[in-house]
Formats: sequence, structure tokens, C-alpha cells
Amino acid sequence: MNAIAEFRSRLPMPEGMEGIDAGKWRVLCEATFPSARTPEAVVMAIDYCRARGLDVFKRPVNIVPMWNSSLGREVETIWPGINEVQTTAARTGAWAGMDEPKWGAIAKRTFKGRKRVKTGWQAAEATVEFPEWCSVTVYRTVGGQRCAFTEPVYWLEAYSRSGGSELPTDMWAKRPRGQLHKVAKAASLRAAFPEEGEYTAEEMEGRDLEHGGIIIDHDPAEPIKPAAASPIKPPAIEPPHDPATGEVRPHAIPTPGADDAAGWIAWGRDFVAAITSASTASDLGAWESANAGALLRLAEDSATAKLHSRILSCLTARKAAVGTAKPQPETDAIREMVAASPQRPLTDADLGDIPPFLDRRPHAEPEPADMGDAWEPEP
Repeated sequence: MNAIAEFRSRLPMPEGMEGIDAGKWRVLCEATFPSARTPEAVVMAIDYCRARGLDVFKRPVNIVPMWNSSLGREVETIWPGINEVQTTAARTGAWAGMDEPKWGAIAKRTFKGRKRVKTGWQAAEATVEFPEWCSVTVYRTVGGQRCAFTEPVYWLEAYSRSGGSELPTDMWAKRPRGQLHKVAKAASLRAAFPEEGEYTAEEMEGRDLEHGGIIIDHDPAEPIKPAAASPIKPPAIEPPHDPATGEVRPHAIPTPGADDAAGWIAWGRDFVAAITSASTASDLGAWESANAGALLRLAEDSATAKLHSRILSCLTARKAAVGTAKPQPETDAIREMVAASPQRPLTDADLGDIPPFLDRRPHAEPEPADMGDAWEPEP
């Protein structure tokens, strides 16, 4: 009698997987995410893609091992790939192309550290020839003009490290140019589209975490633990310093020229970083009052419509986080002026459109305090 062989997935399928049967789970574990070491990481990738309206079987995200310094061990995290970042930029309708990469001089160095093998960790070293830096120029159409955004990235600052040591991971040792090129593209895309930008797997692989992630090395005798509740995100952006005193305190952030689209995007990033740093209603109101004139200029110019809307959304969310329900008089005036503008009426729905960000805690509701994440620069 002929028997049909039963192929089991290398990772156990959790119960209650909506829309995922045993066959699909096997494809996810064996083909889509073959390097996943825990079923929770695969589930987290599925949840991320569902929340973003993405096809998980096309692998728009990667399961990335990172070193958790508080645990002293590797954990698994979820980050979008460079293809998803490019797709997100293209969907805005404002992406206007990208130049070929520019490279720095070739350097050669021997790195020592440790790498993971089947039996655990072992000492290792690798000699790598790599370009010192790479830059890619991304173009965005702002107010009918094609604006250039370039963010140089340095190999020694960007490369992925193995097990918390200085040793590059296998991919960065084998493809030093290709990996740096991906990181440079991601950095420039994030500069051009700060309201849409997200850190990529190529940037975050091998970096250190203080908290969070899914523990990889489970004790087989113990049940698998759920993912930690704390969010995984890059280091917080530093708020702007007062040019007169050098202190971080509410002040009028210097504004660019009227036609400097890239400068206004950078100004918006600084303002969001400033209000995100405000821990009291008083400080938040002071930041808003000091920059009311610049906010008014953004509101009056139809070319900065989306930027202005995003900034006010961040401001509204931050007020909710610190317990300030009432807007400042300056913001009231801006809302009234914009609502009356024939060029760009801004509705309450526009003002309530929170900028996209990624809260990596499974099944958690977004917190208003995280609204500044989308404006963070490259770590």
C-alpha cells in the first residue's frame, strides 16, 4: 500500500492561526523565512504584514537577529526590507528617481570576534576589503520641483556585527559593497520621505538592543515565552539646541528659505523631535508658541500641505500624551486660516492622520508618545 509522506515544518505551528493552515505555515518557515529560529518571529512577521496590507509570502519584511545587551544574548526582531521602503516611497506618487551610488576609497581591515555555529559561539576573525563610504541621491517632487536628498553612509558605522563583537556578519563580510549600498539607499529614502520612512533590516541587523525582541535560545524543557512587551526602536533623535545658549529648551528653530523644500522637511523633523522631547504641557506649549510663525508659513504654502498636516498630527498626538487637551491660540489661528484657504482646506480628518510608525509589540495599541519615530535620522 502506498503511503503519503507527511512533511512537518521545522518550527511548530501555534494554535489559532487565522488564515494560515499547515501548508502555508510550512511555506513560511521553509521558504519565506528559512532563517527564522522561533515560531513567534514568524507570527510577528505575519501580524506586521497584515497591519500594513502587505503579502507576507513576498517577504516584505525580514526576521533580524539583534544582540540584547540586557539579556546578554541574541533575540529576533522584525524590520522591513529595502524593497518595502522603496515601494512605500513610490506609492506616495512623489518619488522622482534615484542616482547610481557613489563610493569612497577601498579600505582593508581584519576584524576579530565571535560567530554562531551549531554548537554555540566560537572565536573567529575575518579580513574584509570594503568601501569607506557610499552615498545615493534620491529625488522627490516637492511643489512641482525635483529635489535631491543625499545621505552618505560609512561602512564602519553601518556594518552588521556578529554576537555583539566587532566581527562582521557573514553577509557583510561576503557582500561589503552590496550591503552598504542598501543602507545608503534606505538612508536617502528616509531623508526624502521622513513621514513614510522606516528603518530597514539591512540597517538594524547586528545592532544592540537594551530591551525587547524574541529570545532565540529556548530551553526545550520550558514552554516558549511570548515576545517582550517593550517596543523595539532605534535610539531617539536629539532635539535641537538653542543656538544662543546651546541648551535644549524651547526656542524658535531657525527656518530655511521660502523655496528650500529640503530645508523645510529638515525643519519639520527638528520640530517633531523637539515636541517629542517635551515631557510637560508647559514645555510643549512653549515649543509651539515659539515656532507659531514657521507653522503659519507652512500652512500658507500649498507645496508643504502634507508636511504641515503631519506636523500638526504629531503635535496633537504629543498633547494627548502629556495631557494637554486644548491647543494653543496660535494653533487655533492656523486651523481657522487653513480651513478658510481656497487652495488647501485642511479637515479634522487630515489633522488626525497620525504619521505611520511601527510599534513592534504584538497585539498592542499605538502610543501617542511614539509619534516622532518616523522623523528619526539614521542611527
